[in-house]
Amino acid sequence: MTTSLRKIAVAISVSLSVCAGAAELTEYQIKAEFIERFTRFVEWPAGVVPPPGEPFVIGVIGRDPFGTYLDAIARDRTIKGRAVRIHRLTSLDAAGSCQILFIAASERGRFAEIAAHARKGPVLTIADTPGALSAGVMINLYEADNRVRFEINERQLEQTGFQASAQLLKLARASAPGRN
Repeated sequence: MTTSLRKIAVAISVSLSVCAGAAELTEYQIKAEFIERFTRFVEWPAGVVPPPGEPFVIGVIGRDPFGTYLDAIARDRTIKGRAVRIHRLTSLDAAGSCQILFIAASERGRFAEIAAHARKGPVLTIADTPGALSAGVMINLYEADNRVRFEINERQLEQTGFQASAQLLKLARASAPGRN
């Protein structure tokens, strides 16, 4: 692994526990960290990131597994130089106002519908459920070897105009629809 790739891996990878003496992070706190970190390695299509002064919006549709942790990220960080706002969506109508949409496992039966609607935005879609990529979701988080990892549907990213860095793609378990 090259030095550059190692730096990217350190920036993205978060183990299931943190340094000694610190509180242990839950699975969904780690997944929330991944969601924020993906923004550092993905470029949105022109005109999709809000203008300066407007917030970067992360939406959650379905049963929110993050508790207040995403809200803490929004309070403490910026994304692409913008304040962060978390929207918990009750319908797809508001999905177009998001830059990222996390699709909770409770929406498993609607993944394809939600992903298709989000692509119109275009909105970066993220889930953490087996089969999500084959339903059109762009990034799926999963656990392996006691670590949170991710897989990317490169075809969906490209068709929607997103660009993931080569380093991010190397760290992902690449999956084509139907293989995850």
